[in-house]
Amino acid sequence: MRPVEQQGVEEMTLYREEFPLILEELLALPRSEPHLAEGAALLPACVLPFLLEPQRAIWIVPTAEFQLHHYGVEHGQKMR
Repeated sequence: MRPVEQQGVEEMTLYREEFPLILEELLALPRSEPHLAEGAALLPACVLPFLLEPQRAIWIVPTAEFQLHHYGVEHGQKMR
């Protein structure tokens, strides 16, 4: 297993590499109607430069309690 810090860096790198592909698909949609997009690769730093109205963007992030409850214990083993 890779250290958690390394996993985090690799995930963020992957999301930044994936973002241009998502952006291409979003820009191909009709601009006459609103759209809802979701996904881990839609990082605020990547998305904000493309928003006409940044105040209308929402990022939903799980609380620490939610993460611990849902991801902290699996098969009797605690996460490190």
